[in-house]
Amino acid sequence: MAQRRPWEVEDGLWELIEPLLPKVERRFRHPGRRRLDDRKALCGILFVLYTGIAWEFLPQELGYGSGMTCWRRLRDWHQAGVWQRLHEVLLAKLNAAGAIDWDRSAADGSHVRALAEWRLSSARELQVSINGIRRGWSLAVTDVRSRWLAQWADADRRGREAKDSQGALIELFAHYRALSPADRLVVDDLLADLANSPEESVRFDALALIKELHITAALPALRRLANKLEQSNDRGASYEWAKVTRMIVRLGAGGE
Repeated sequence: MAQRRPWEVEDGLWELIEPLLPKVERRFRHPGRRRLDDRKALCGILFVLYTGIAWEFLPQELGYGSGMTCWRRLRDWHQAGVWQRLHEVLLAKLNAAGAIDWDRSAADGSHVRALAEWRLSSARELQVSINGIRRGWSLAVTDVRSRWLAQWADADRRGREAKDSQGALIELFAHYRALSPADRLVVDDLLADLANSPEESVRFDALALIKELHITAALPALRRLANKLEQSNDRGASYEWAKVTRMIVRLGAGGE
């Protein structure tokens, strides 16, 4: 029997993942091309994360669809919270099997949010696929966030020197558009975090980027910010609340 490749999702893991995926109904009128099977799309995602190739170079002969189809599926599942729920399901399953040594566990969110870090021991049938997801996210997230923050600081410095804040934002737009699709997901999360920054200048720049780049993944963070501003007694908070509320309406309408 041939050995299963790391990006191939076995039946046991798929039974856990499939119920977590959002269901997309096919249109009755003008249904268009049939949607790629979710399991094949997941295998395509794992192949890209495992091999490190660019999304657009995903080999068609594998039968996993196009690279951009897989990237869009990854984006949609990420925004739907699939990976967090899968994390919780696997932790509960492994804990029930006594497969987690909690005496040796640690968690630290002070520097970067951990997207897929957990310990696997005796559940060998799950290990390879989860390692594929973990490798693609946890090894890259810190580097992407650090590079983006460095670019932001450089653009802000040059904008201050030239007294041209708009030029600094335009420079950041160009940096964002040059990112790979996977790196954009990381930066989207970072901007959503910074939208709630206590530092006003950072918060305003993050909001401007979210608005112009139409980052719908930031909607939950914007709603939290709007609630906080609504309860604030600060005079300027009402103006900022109105601005954020308009952004929420605009992004929400664009995402439907």
